[in-house]
Amino acid sequence: MDVTVVAAAAGLRALAVARRNLGVREEPPGSNRTPFGEWFGENGVPWCAIFVSYCFAEGAGVTLGRGHPGAWRRGMSSVPLLEAWLRAITSASSSGRCRARGCARSRGTRPSATTRTAGR
Repeated sequence: MDVTVVAAAAGLRALAVARRNLGVREEPPGSNRTPFGEWFGENGVPWCAIFVSYCFAEGAGVTLGRGHPGAWRRGMSSVPLLEAWLRAITSASSSGRCRARGCARSRGTRPSATTRTAGR
């Protein structure tokens, strides 16, 4: 199966989870305390990337950032780390130089965003 098709399917499943969670709010307001932070094991912190990690894990069985420095067991905890991981796998994969664990070119079929095991 084409890497793009696999990634698109995972993204659509993650999007479905995100849509089901529309309206979830921090409790108390302004506290950064959410069910997603509780799931991640790091509640009360900025949760943008945690929410994305939750959606991919729950919807598609995907652990974002697997094998990347700074990745947690359940995914990525910050937007800068998530961005760095995405840039690293995109750059290496498109150049044909990627031999890192989880890279689309090193596996031949699936990018690291489609793996199911934990990072740290």
